[in-house]
Amino acid sequence: MAGLSVLTTGAQSPDPRLVGPPGPVDALWSPTEPEQPVTVSATRATAPPSILVADDDDAIRASVSDILRHVGYVVTEADDGEVALTLMGAEPFDALVLDNRMPRLDGMAVLAAAENPPPAVIMSGNDLDPGGRKDLAVRGIAYLHKPVEPEHLLDAVATALGRRRHR
Repeated sequence: MAGLSVLTTGAQSPDPRLVGPPGPVDALWSPTEPEQPVTVSATRATAPPSILVADDDDAIRASVSDILRHVGYVVTEADDGEVALTLMGAEPFDALVLDNRMPRLDGMAVLAAAENPPPAVIMSGNDLDPGGRKDLAVRGIAYLHKPVEPEHLLDAVATALGRRRHR
């Protein structure tokens, strides 16, 4: 298959031998035989995972969201737990990143109130007592202390997404 180029309909190429007749995007055109398309099975790319980030601190919420977007996640933001819960009722999310302490509803209250919530990562600026951390771990909820290190955030979200696939 060496020497084949993928061309889209109407694509302009500096080499006229590589331009085939208008046709489907999923055809390969041989430079030596431009009228003989080889159809390739089109595989639909899966959509990137969607993550809901809820934190009442604008700077932290923006930072966490930016880190996740940078690696390709689709991120929706909420500035408190009630907004997060409303968003969860309106669209499905693959994982949640929630602040433990927010006005109106904190992260744990969001999880308790949600019907079949996706896997979650809880962030807190305050240390949880060992019993609280153990409770989260038993429930499969990751805990991150703020400020969150990008690598720890990405690892925790990837782990949460892995739990989603195995439910």
